[in-house]
Amino acid sequence: MAAVCLMLQFATMDRIKYDEVMKALDWRNSGAPKGLVSHVAGPMKVGWAVVDVWDSQADFDNFLRTDLRKAFDRAGARMPEMQVIAFDVHNQFP
Repeated sequence: MAAVCLMLQFATMDRIKYDEVMKALDWRNSGAPKGLVSHVAGPMKVGWAVVDVWDSQADFDNFLRTDLRKAFDRAGARMPEMQVIAFDVHNQFP
């Protein structure tokens, strides 16, 4: 199974909400979720972008279904709609 890259755009999210959700996820203490290879995030003209590489789509789907939705709840925020572009990773460096 090939790794998958997911480019997510949250039109109604900002840095404050993102930071609250990341605090609720607590990756610094609990470690990254199973299958996460890399994670980057930042502002866009409209909203917030996240670009992740996961070992598989199934790993991301499990994270979305379990951890991410709960983190939004703990952060006191409703999970916003997101636009997703996904593709199989052909090459990754380093």
